[in-house]
Amino acid sequence: MPSILVVDDEQRQRTILQRILKREGYEVETAENDVVALEKIAEQPFDVVISDMRMGKMTAGRDLLREIKQRDPDLPVLIITAHVALD
Repeated sequence: MPSILVVDDEQRQRTILQRILKREGYEVETAENDVVALEKIAEQPFDVVISDMRMGKMTAGRDLLREIKQRDPDLPVLIITAHVALD
């Protein structure tokens, strides 16, 4: 069963995505920020990471993406955001 890591600083968003993805048959872990996400990625393999762009500090999603790609260039990362501008 494919495993997904959902990263978002908003508990409600994590819960919604987790429920939807579990209903579709995925194993889902969540993390509330980039630091926790990197710890979880170091502990177990994931098939994909879905991350919010803005968490706490404005560039947390971008920083997480950069760090993941340095560690595992083949791990797919989907970036989501509710904001219009990504800068």
